[in-house]
Amino acid sequence: MPAGTQTDPNRVLPGDGPIDLAGEIAILREIGYEGTVSLELFNPGLWEKDPAEVLRTGIERMRELLA
Repeated sequence: MPAGTQTDPNRVLPGDGPIDLAGEIAILREIGYEGTVSLELFNPGLWEKDPAEVLRTGIERMRELLA
């Protein structure tokens, strides 16, 4: 998807998209950011799945990303 065209419903779980989230987190750590990081599930496709499974996957991927 071209830059600037993505909207909230296009968001995917960490690790499924093209953004280097690990690199982004590294930069935040370098500048001393200690605030909140959240997992936002705006993709309607995720809403159609088993909530417990989406939660499990989301927590697993966030833990891996922030480890």
